[in-house]
Amino acid sequence: MKNIKHTPGPWVVGETIALRHTVLGNGNNSVCKAFGETENESHANAALISAAPEMLEALATIYNFANLQPLLETRYSKALVSDLMKQMQNAIAKAEGE
Repeated sequence: MKNIKHTPGPWVVGETIALRHTVLGNGNNSVCKAFGETENESHANAALISAAPEMLEALATIYNFANLQPLLETRYSKALVSDLMKQMQNAIAKAEGE
C-alpha cells in the first residue's frame, strides 16, 4: 500500500440513532454515517464500511505477493488470473483515491 490517506483503522460501528449508524475511526473520531432503509440494512452498511481498512490491507498484501501470479497460473488460466490481478489492482487504487 502507498502512504495511507484515510483515517487509520481499526474502524468500528459506533452509536446508532434511528436508521443512522456512526462509523468510528482511530481515537473514536467519526469516519462517516451509514444509512439504510431498515435498521438491519443500516447496521450492515456500517459494518461493511468499518471493515474497509482491514480489507484493503489484506487485499494489498495478497496482491503484493511477488510469486502469486505465476503460482495461480499453474492452476488457472492466464486470462482468469490476469483478470483477477487487474480487479485487485483496480479495487486497491479506488480505495486509495486514485
